[in-house]
Amino acid sequence: MMKRLLSSAANHVRELSRLPEIVNRLDRLFNLERERLLRDILREDPRLADPRCLNRFEFQLFSQSGQDGILAEIFRRLGISGGTFVEFGVGVGDGFETNTAALVLQGWSGLWIEASTEACGRIESNFSDVLKSGRLRLQRSFVTAENIAALLSEGGIRPDFELLSIDIDGNDLHVWKALREARPKCVVIEYNPYFPESLDWTMLYRPDHTWDESIEFGASALALVRAGEELGYRLVGCDLTGSDCFFVRTDLCGDKFVGPFTAQQWYQPMRYHLISRPGYPRRLHGPFAPFPA
Repeated sequence: MMKRLLSSAANHVRELSRLPEIVNRLDRLFNLERERLLRDILREDPRLADPRCLNRFEFQLFSQSGQDGILAEIFRRLGISGGTFVEFGVGVGDGFETNTAALVLQGWSGLWIEASTEACGRIESNFSDVLKSGRLRLQRSFVTAENIAALLSEGGIRPDFELLSIDIDGNDLHVWKALREARPKCVVIEYNPYFPESLDWTMLYRPDHTWDESIEFGASALALVRAGEELGYRLVGCDLTGSDCFFVRTDLCGDKFVGPFTAQQWYQPMRYHLISRPGYPRRLHGPFAPFPA
């Protein structure tokens, strides 16, 4: 009996020792399938057939999914190779899972706002050099519609800056509308993909809101488009995972982007299952040359 038990235990140990190999293999298979699904979406959705469609330029360096590539293409079309950004809600990934980390390392300057003291501590460690230089400023604060304009002013942000990125899992639309005096050239804002392109829905404003991981967060793409029109912005695309809407200031659009600039044209359904960060951990401290404008 004891020998059988020992033999069985040894077999289990051997099986457990193979777990890293099995997990690694499954991860590779997932990423291969993810790439296939993304290619299928681009091929089969007639809205995405135009070669100028921003989804065809998606790539991921530090962003959650393809936002890095979309932003690079937007700024290329606008002839912008550097500038100033503001992003709030940057704690996930210790600063390395944002829409602006790639811009920091290309020489841009800007302001990050994060409510978590713990996350701010890790960001201060990871980005110590650029923070000491003054090119990146980190403000620990809980963002509300009432304080956001003051936070930008305290951070030295001029009204006509290049990029505003909003992802606070709740009052996103209310905070954007509170920045009427700001005129960023591009706005990236999380939308709620549970609500299809035909529904106009916005979460009721609560200054102390924190996300409870339910579907009650943010606003639908249609609600954001309506707000964008009011503020002077056009929706030029949404990323394929159904996470972010991309707006460009109307006076800058010209014929650089594909229309119509509607939720019906650019809404993407929730594909959070395609969010992945394959490869090595996102850590990079040295600068690199800007994406060509």
